Amino acid sequence: VTFDKVSEVITAAGGPWLTQVEVFDIYKNADHIGEGKMSMALRFTIENKESTLSEADIEKWFKQMQEVLSEAFNATIRK
Repeated sequence: VTFDKVSEVITAAGGPWLTQVEVFDIYKNADHIGEGKMSMALRFTIENKESTLSEADIEKWFKQMQEVLSEAFNATIRK
């Protein structure tokens, strides 16, 4: 999976709050994460121009992104 594909899915699902998404690390090591898998670390910039985002707003948004990525790419979110 390329970052372009991931970014495309995130941009479509991110809504008006998403202003930027970028990849800052890609890790591939079959011994640590499994054969044919990679870890992609992403940085999201979100903002609401009409009001301050609450912690609950942010958590809800990120949970939605995790679900979208899990469905689109069978991704597992590392914690």
